Amino acid sequence: MSSLSACIEWQFAEAGSGLPDRIRAVKDAGLHHAEFHLWRDKDMAGVADALNETGITLTGFCVDPRRSIVDPAEHEEMLQAVSDTIAEARKVGSPPLIIASGFRVEGVSEEDHFANAVSVLKRAAKMAEDAGVMLVLEPLNTQLFAQMYLVSTPLALDIIEAVDSPNLKLLYDVHHSAVMGENLKEVLAGRMHLVAHVQVVGTPDGTSPARAISTGSRLSPTLRSWAIAVRSGWNTCRPCRWINLSPQPARLCMVEATAPGRKLSFLERFSYGGGDLGYSLAYNMAGAFLLFYYTDIVRFSAEAVGTIFLVARLLDAVIDPLFGIWVDKTRTRWGRTRPYILFTAIPYVVIFIAVFHVPDVSQGMQLAYAFVTFKLLGILMSAGSIPYTALMPMMTLDTKERMKLGGARSVGTSISVILGTAATMPLVAFFGGDDLQRGFTWTTILFGAIALIALAMLFLNCRERFEDNASVSDFRAW
Repeated sequence: MSSLSACIEWQFAEAGSGLPDRIRAVKDAGLHHAEFHLWRDKDMAGVADALNETGITLTGFCVDPRRSIVDPAEHEEMLQAVSDTIAEARKVGSPPLIIASGFRVEGVSEEDHFANAVSVLKRAAKMAEDAGVMLVLEPLNTQLFAQMYLVSTPLALDIIEAVDSPNLKLLYDVHHSAVMGENLKEVLAGRMHLVAHVQVVGTPDGTSPARAISTGSRLSPTLRSWAIAVRSGWNTCRPCRWINLSPQPARLCMVEATAPGRKLSFLERFSYGGGDLGYSLAYNMAGAFLLFYYTDIVRFSAEAVGTIFLVARLLDAVIDPLFGIWVDKTRTRWGRTRPYILFTAIPYVVIFIAVFHVPDVSQGMQLAYAFVTFKLLGILMSAGSIPYTALMPMMTLDTKERMKLGGARSVGTSISVILGTAATMPLVAFFGGDDLQRGFTWTTILFGAIALIALAMLFLNCRERFEDNASVSDFRAW
């Protein structure tokens, strides 16, 4: 029966930067297995002590340093790395050791790439047999490394069959496989006996198509098929590199990853387009009528209003870039962008209503109130709209789907312009009659409700599925 194993390379980071502390956190969370990546930069003596202390079992780490299996010039270094890693693995229970292929060699045919890989892996597998250690070969994806040789599960299985060793099996990563557009049932049909280790990407919420692995929860259809098919080996639950999952077992997720070519649903496109309506409606109304409201209803001087607008805009130049930096550094169970959408929606609407509801106090107090509320409106607009813009490339890698999202956003913009400009004064007259203040108050309440519904749909229906990876040129350092 398969078991859950936490990847402590990223998971349980809140326990500390060292693996020993993370191993203890795994134990505290009620799990029994863990794995990580490269070992040479780790406190392996501390890891061994933590494993003995907690009873946690290691389910794998990587052959280190990484060397190519398809470049003969690196074969001896690769075999030495296998030898060194086997020796280190003996100190921590001899877990499976993970091998990736390395990059394609320019000018070398597909047949020679295959032959080179089989040749060196036969030698590595013999070393593993003698040591009683399992080697697992992991295909990656071209989104991670464009020139990676092994990005195909069937090809990896062909290599494993050609090596023909009981000590070389497949590490099947559901995420990498899905990114490459593979069908799980097809690529593993009749070859499940070659799979020793399965990795599945975790997301912070486990929503469709994912289902959290916890008591009473349901698996997505593809992963349910996997769960039925796999009868042995380890099932690793590991978070995306840009998402920190809670260490609590109930929060660990298995996800049917979304391939680049997946079509976004109408609801996703509709909700994404509505996001621009949610953010732009208030700002379009403020841009069109706030000057009128301040000068004709509140009776501010034009100079005072101009000063409010000027100072607010100057501050925008300082504040806006900060939100881009913060989004880039954000890692939460909702992702990187969606927390800003969630937590700014209600304050944004409340401040929008407050902007058009200046209290009847002294003019000095009114000016201060007007500046603070207008500036807060701009800050909250930036806090939500900048992450909203960054969300699109994280929803899909498909250019056509991104164009559809852009089109939906344009529709949302157009509706916000119509409502925020052409419809505003008729609504003010309808709600307030001769009382313009009352009319503006109720119009902002109506527009605020529309914006809040739109932003709620944006948060609930639009998810981060991908991240634009920074370019990585050195496979060995990965």
